[in-house]
Amino acid sequence: MPTMEIVRGVRFNGVQFSKTETVTEEEAVELDLVVEASTVDEQHLLELDVSQLKALYFGADVAGELKLNSNSAEPIALDPSLPLLWSDGSGQDNPLGETDIESIYVTNSSTTASMILTFRGLLSSPL
Repeated sequence: MPTMEIVRGVRFNGVQFSKTETVTEEEAVELDLVVEASTVDEQHLLELDVSQLKALYFGADVAGELKLNSNSAEPIALDPSLPLLWSDGSGQDNPLGETDIESIYVTNSSTTASMILTFRGLLSSPL
């Protein structure tokens, strides 16, 4: 069974505080993309039943934006220093919302560097 370990932490005055959450589910979804410099709203298939989503990771190595299901959707900022992490046990709302995902639209804000975009998701099996 696929497993994701989510480590959250902070270093305060030289002291490290961190917690690890381990999420194990029935199904994993993986997507790795290279998005060329200055690309705007490049569409990629990513089919997700968000009601089954239990953990996710979106990471990019350069700044950009991500839109869900439509190139006119509200963008989610991609910051290379701050990946988008979420788990069902985090106590936070799913940052992808409640609408199932069919595709994503990716914008690479860099004019010189290609973006490497990584998605990992864990889903429970439907009943």
